[in-house]
Formats: sequence, C-alpha cells, structure tokens
Amino acid sequence: GSPCTVTMIGISATPTNTGTADEDFTTEITKGAEFIATGNSGSDSEAYGANLIATGAETNIGLQITVPDASVKDAHIKLLAADDTSDYAMLHVVDTGDLTISTIGSGTTDSDIIIDADGEIKLDSATGITKFQLAGDADDLCTLTVAANGVTTIATADSDGTVGHLTLDVDGDINLDADGGNIKLRDNGSVLTTIAMATVSNTVDITSALGNALRLSGTTRLEFNSAAGK
Repeated sequence: GSPCTVTMIGISATPTNTGTADEDFTTEITKGAEFIATGNSGSDSEAYGANLIATGAETNIGLQITVPDASVKDAHIKLLAADDTSDYAMLHVVDTGDLTISTIGSGTTDSDIIIDADGEIKLDSATGITKFQLAGDADDLCTLTVAANGVTTIATADSDGTVGHLTLDVDGDINLDADGGNIKLRDNGSVLTTIAMATVSNTVDITSALGNALRLSGTTRLEFNSAAGK
C-alpha cells in the first residue's frame, strides 16, 4: 500500500480550560502533567522528576516541545531558581529556528549566563559572524567574522557616527605575533603604514604610503638606543 504514518502514544493527556477571559479569576493555570519526586535524605539518594528514554528508532528524540511564537512570555523551557522563583531562565524557539536564551532576575542586572565546559567552547556559525550587542541594540555593535583560511576580522559599527572605538585594556603585555612578518596600519581600508620585520637580516622597516617622511614627536625628547652605538 501507499506510505503512511503510524503513531504510538503511551500516555495522552489533553486538559482544556474552557473558561472565558471575562471570568473573575486572579490567575488561571492549566497543566498537562505534574510530577513531584521527593527523595530521602540519604547520602547516596537521588530524585528525578522525570526520566525519559527514547531508543530503537532511526531518529530518537528525548523531548519535543511546541509552544506559540506570538508572545515574549512564551518559552519552550523555563528554569526556576529554587530559592526565588522570580529568578529564572527561558529557552524559546521561533520561526526560522531562531533560539533565544534569556535570564530574568528579581534584582539588578546580575542574571548571568555561565558556560563551564570540561573541554573547549566552540562557536560554529554557518556565516562565520558572531555579533556582540548592548541591550539588544542591533545598530551599534561589534562583530567577529571568520572567513576562509581562518581570516578573522573584528569590526565595530556606530550607526550615527565614528565613535565605535576598540580598546585593548590588558593587565600585562600586548603581543602582536605576525607569522607573515608584516603589521599594517589602515585608514578606512587603505594601508597607510607598514611595519615589516625581516628575521634573516634582523631588520625592522617602517614604510609610509603617504609619500611623506616618518615623523616622531615628543614633548621633551626622543631617545634612540643602539647596542652597537650607531
């Protein structure tokens, strides 16, 4: 016969709240299922609210959740803090598969997201672009772009000016290690100055593309110290 879909359901519960929005209720809560597991206080005791095992199929999915996309209050998963249920995290998937992980706290902006990996942390973007935004501002941001051959660009964007500065504030040294031996200073994409280091001749050449001599300025004096005295 023609292909068909066979669905097996072990437990099915479909509670439906048929009340109207005009009824005088402070809060209406509808739960499809509620599990409470209370363990004992033994040193080796464990309690699981639910233990789901899916196996034996070509594709095995332990948990599948569907919720509406319309409201910012909707969440596929909501994780509550035991000490204060007004502190929680939510996972929400909407159209095109966009995933939002958000944290909400009852206090100030201290609802952090901590990734503690016993190994590497990998960000694998199909476009190679990772965006860093401040409080959802999509116009003023920093992007980290990885292209072919590992070519990497760190860029800042200021939507209404040119003050998207990049600051390196290091409690230590700043090391520029260019295996190609060249460090290029650009202005809006154009190379203005090149610092070229040649390990064979043990020389460092500073070249200006502006056609002018290199100018070194100091408020008091400039010192050039050569071990050879030249």
